[in-house]
Amino acid sequence: DLSGGERGVISYLKIVNDGLADATDLTVHISTESPWITFEDPEALTFGLNTQSELLDERSGDCPSLSLEPDGYCYRRAELFFAVDEDAPLGSLVEFQVEVTDRWGTSYPLSYSVTLF
Repeated sequence: DLSGGERGVISYLKIVNDGLADATDLTVHISTESPWITFEDPEALTFGLNTQSELLDERSGDCPSLSLEPDGYCYRRAELFFAVDEDAPLGSLVEFQVEVTDRWGTSYPLSYSVTLF
């Protein structure tokens, strides 16, 4: 639960590739259009992923296909701190956009919403 004036953190991002092929050289960018959220380190919001994979351990940024490696996934353990504006009204919906881009420049938008209490 987050309220106005508090500090939040995105500490772990896990992506599971349910496609038929491994996704290579993935880059993630996190953002929000909410006027109530300010990230502490905007430069840290774009990053590559680590790979949890027996087959791809040496290929950082790759995400194994669930059909090829059922226990594989890609992830990022990071502390992306943000502040919630003190004037943020209770009940406001904050939507975080997570854009995943592959080596060919194709982007896949994802989102995650949080309600301020």
